[in-house]
Amino acid sequence: PLNTFVGQVKAFDLDKTNENNLTLYKFFIHSDEDLFNLDRTTGVLTVFNRDRLDRELNEKFNLTIVAYNPNRANELFDTTNVIIILNDLNDQIPEFDQPIYQVYIREKLNRLPYSILNLTAHDLDLKENGTILYELVKAKDSGITDLFSINRKTGQLYLNAYLDADLDETRPVFEFEVRAKDMGGLSSKTTIQV
Repeated sequence: PLNTFVGQVKAFDLDKTNENNLTLYKFFIHSDEDLFNLDRTTGVLTVFNRDRLDRELNEKFNLTIVAYNPNRANELFDTTNVIIILNDLNDQIPEFDQPIYQVYIREKLNRLPYSILNLTAHDLDLKENGTILYELVKAKDSGITDLFSINRKTGQLYLNAYLDADLDETRPVFEFEVRAKDMGGLSSKTTIQV
């Protein structure tokens, strides 16, 4: 949020008089100074432009800060680098490569389970926030989950049952959904037509 404390820099001046040991802080010219606010007297860094702090776009910021004596700013100063690394927030929803997958398989496959499709979803978050698990969503036809299964980690979709079009002419297409869910709880679905 705006004004969140990020950190503090501190410079020390060994001069004895207040006039000579007065220290102020400023940013050295850089492109990220509008993201953070630097208190010129305390050296406290806070968030200024929260909308541009997006780890998926830029996870690291390198700021150069100048500590100087305002009475002799061009002569008495020092600089330091402050590197700010953004933590990951679970703000990315897993996304499938396609909204609908159509798979054609032949009937009477007898080497079961038979791999029919490898589903892939992407999540730009890190670690558990970007780790995706796949699951079949119960369809209107409750028997779908007996006919098909999915590897929760890899997204590999399998046919588990022997299908014979001559015995079941009324069902040339099986339609169901697969959900991709990250470990942080965000999810999306895609439709499978076999």
